[in-house]
Amino acid sequence: MRVRFEVFGGVRVLGANGVITLRPQVARLLGVLLADPETPVRVEQILDRLWNDEPPATAAKIVHVSIGRLRAALAADGGARGDPPPETIVRTTPAGYILAARPDDLDEYLRAHERAVQLRSTRPLDALTAMADALAAWGGQPWGDDGAADWLRDRVFALEESHRTLEEEWGDLMLECDRGTEAVDAFRSAVDAEPRRERRWAQLMVALYRDGRQADALRQYERVRRLLRNELGIEPGPELRRLELAILHQDPSLFRTPTQPSNGDAPTSFVGRDPELGALARAVDRDRLVTVTGIGGIGKSRLVTEYAHRQALAGENVRRLSCAGLAATDRFGEHAARQLGVVVDEGSSVASVIAAAIGPAPDLLVIDGAEPVVDEVGHLALTVLERCARVRIVVTSQIPLAVGIERELRLTGLPQAPLDGPIAGTDLELMLDRAGFDATTLDAATLEVLRAGCRNTGGVPLLIELAARRVGWDFTSATSDDDPSTIGTDPVRAAIAHSLDAADVPARELVTLGSLLPGGMSESLAKALGAFEGDGARRALRQLAWLHLVDAFPGASAVRYRSLDPIRSALVEGLSPTEREQAAARSTSGLQSLLDRIWPDHTAPVVLTVLADVADEHDNLRFLLADRLVDSPGDALELAIGASEYWARRGHMVEGRSWLRETIEAAQPEGPTRWRAVLALVRTTRTMAETAQL
Repeated sequence: MRVRFEVFGGVRVLGANGVITLRPQVARLLGVLLADPETPVRVEQILDRLWNDEPPATAAKIVHVSIGRLRAALAADGGARGDPPPETIVRTTPAGYILAARPDDLDEYLRAHERAVQLRSTRPLDALTAMADALAAWGGQPWGDDGAADWLRDRVFALEESHRTLEEEWGDLMLECDRGTEAVDAFRSAVDAEPRRERRWAQLMVALYRDGRQADALRQYERVRRLLRNELGIEPGPELRRLELAILHQDPSLFRTPTQPSNGDAPTSFVGRDPELGALARAVDRDRLVTVTGIGGIGKSRLVTEYAHRQALAGENVRRLSCAGLAATDRFGEHAARQLGVVVDEGSSVASVIAAAIGPAPDLLVIDGAEPVVDEVGHLALTVLERCARVRIVVTSQIPLAVGIERELRLTGLPQAPLDGPIAGTDLELMLDRAGFDATTLDAATLEVLRAGCRNTGGVPLLIELAARRVGWDFTSATSDDDPSTIGTDPVRAAIAHSLDAADVPARELVTLGSLLPGGMSESLAKALGAFEGDGARRALRQLAWLHLVDAFPGASAVRYRSLDPIRSALVEGLSPTEREQAAARSTSGLQSLLDRIWPDHTAPVVLTVLADVADEHDNLRFLLADRLVDSPGDALELAIGASEYWARRGHMVEGRSWLRETIEAAQPEGPTRWRAVLALVRTTRTMAETAQL
């Protein structure tokens, strides 16, 4: 047994007879020497580190005495056969004192850590063992309380940060090796120790989900969301938000690639469109502008999303612009600028600014849901292609852009599965995948019922998914109760009605109200729209997501839920004029209540954390303002007044001023309402001259 020096949790020396007792001053001096082992340390440097530029007059003598006491303590222990004598362990040289030993526990930790890194990609189980050795070697903050000293703080911080990363890499590797359920308790402890490190929450959520505890996994997301909002006023980052979506979607990738929970670009498995995906890739290689067309629900967005996802994984930079729900063509420019993250001054061409922002980079620009604004999208595409020589553009639309250089790729329904042939690439493959069935475990009667249900959907993926959700996990035989073949002659409306039958009354009301809103809804807005208690809004939204009546997607502050365009159109068309007016009024009232939370009254401070929630509702705000301007100018004015603080704080001054002037002109307010409108207009001005004029 040799003399052993340790620094984790404080400086210690272990000899042949156990811990060698050192005086505090001697232990601190030893800590200074252990920070630079086998290196001369000058007396002046020791004085500076021990007394922080204010050494006493006898400081040099204290150092010499402490060195003697250190040697005496080592000699008194006796050591073991083969140990060097104390005077050679701590040597005096003209250049300073040299400690001929290193911190043994720190060296063991670093060697194990390095070994884990080397084995990580080739021998994961051996890497796990090395990581466990390193974690076991860590015994607390290096150098103990002295680790906070100015001269040592940066080194200790780097070691601690490296250790935190090692703990998280161990968690990733446990999940990769399919041992996450063994580590749930360790993940909980890691979260409690470092609650602001989101990677640890993700590991805990994945481990719980893989252990069959989906509800517990979602509760962990709510815990971290509350913690971050209450302590820092922020929302969880994109990885955690994507992970929550993946759990809601029961994404199979949570089992295949657990350490990378979900790529928000591809929330579901890709089934049945491999030939079309290959055709799209070839078309984009030949032509720089490709438009994927087809009826609503045929899978245009899913196909293009999968293509963009694979290009992004290959290293290509992908930009996205969604036009879904955009009705007012005069708002396309500001909508596109906001989604693509560019700033457009008044009087500037949006297309030119976007082209300048993209520049010469070999980007892929995806424009989704272009049918409401095909002219505007066509102009943008031509401008970008002319000025950005290496950019390619893929558009999804129910109708082509009708520009000369466009190549159209039209999608049709999935082919029917033959009775005795393979099901790969057919409508039945998608049905089985979305329902969670294994074809080899189903009897012939059940397969025939599923095949009949597919025939009545016309191969439209959206309708197949609705039918698959309705079938559910308990569908094991050919019964009439949940028979998807009962879909009628109007398949979209019949399928929606079939799915709505399985939803609770509050959920049915919520999806009808939300159908008017192009931007979907968050849980906060859902609470405002319906009379929900507790977590009723969350339960209703997740029920709708499971039934595939809404799709979950990440917002700036929280998960959002939106119906796909064919479902939205069918729901809106099914409303009578009175029902539509009532839905618009309730939506306006709900959004108004959310806006009122920004500034409850003018004697209270602005609640900045609400701004992120309102930012997610920007598209809904525009839609309701345009809608109410026609049917209820007074409501539109109140909505614009309520949004003035949001516009001012988030820099949407031009847009806010435009809406306020339109609503003031339409409503012609008088008295206090007019004063409130003018004051709101003041909040969206840029200069003192404009304010003075108002």
